[in-house]
Amino acid sequence: MVTKEEFFAHNQGKRFKEFLEEQRVDFDEIIDFFNQNKILKQMENAQRNHNLPALAGVIMDFEKLSSVNRFFGLKDKHRSKFFRRVIDALVFPARRSFPDLSETITST
Repeated sequence: MVTKEEFFAHNQGKRFKEFLEEQRVDFDEIIDFFNQNKILKQMENAQRNHNLPALAGVIMDFEKLSSVNRFFGLKDKHRSKFFRRVIDALVFPARRSFPDLSETITST
């Protein structure tokens, strides 16, 4: 499980704090999503059993989150790309839940 404080203290996470505050993205909603055991298991399953990036197992559910859906609805390519980097940085610390996958979990 990753908290917002841990994410922003992490070398990669702290680079994104200002961006997230500017974008009016509900980062708590995103953190809560990725901290759900069901979501973590789906990510692990995608990686282990289907040889897919971890996010492939949850991307459709992730995009249904209200703040994520609104954000991508803005269709700003630069901000969208930066937001994807935020999610990548968030997913990598989340891999601590699966220590044996620590070197292999990737994201889309």
